[in-house]
Amino acid sequence: MKKTCFIITCVMMIGCRNNSRIDASIQEYNEKTESNIDETYTNKESLNTVIDFLNWYKNNYETVNQFNLVKNKGVNYDSTKFYSVNFEESEKYLKKLKSSGFISDNYINKWRKYFKEHDEYLKKNPQNDGPPYGFDYDFVLLTQEIDKTIESNVKLKLLDIKESNESSIVKIDIMMRLSFSLSKCNGKWLIDNIENMVIE
Repeated sequence: MKKTCFIITCVMMIGCRNNSRIDASIQEYNEKTESNIDETYTNKESLNTVIDFLNWYKNNYETVNQFNLVKNKGVNYDSTKFYSVNFEESEKYLKKLKSSGFISDNYINKWRKYFKEHDEYLKKNPQNDGPPYGFDYDFVLLTQEIDKTIESNVKLKLLDIKESNESSIVKIDIMMRLSFSLSKCNGKWLIDNIENMVIE
C-alpha cells in the first residue's frame, strides 16, 4: 500500500506541471532500482531543477542550437578551408544555456574547455569533410538521436537520487541514462555537469 501511494504521489506531482513542459512520468521501478531510491525524493529540489531544465531545453531547443559552433561548416562551406571552432558563436550558445537559470558556471567552463581542446585537435588534424570531430551529437542530452529524445511524449524514469545539503546526483532515463551533478549556489540548485551513464 505504501509503495502504491508513493508511486501515485510521484506521478501526480509531475502530472500537475504545465502542458507546455515535457510530459514526464516516473515509471514503476524494478526491485533492484527501487531499493536504491530515497522514498522522500518527491521533496528533492534538485530533481525539480533537472526536470525544469529538461522542460526549458525542450521548449528552447531551436534557439539554443541556432549557433554555428564550427567555422566552414554549412552554408559558407569552402573546400579549400578547414574546420575550426567558432568561439564567438560558442559563447552565444553558452550564454543562451546560462539564461535558463538552471546551470552553473562550472557547467559553462567545462564546455569552454571542451571547445578549446577540440579547436586544438582540429588544428592538429585538419578536417573539412563530414561531421567535425567532437561535434556530431547534442551537447546537452549527449545523443545523436535528439528528435526521439526531445519529443513531447518522452517518459522520464528516475533511477536514483542522492541529495545532501550542498550537492546532489540525479540519475534518470530518457531514451538514454543520464547523470546530473548539481550544487547549491545562493540557495538554488544548479547543474554542474551532465554525463552519459554506461549501462553495465
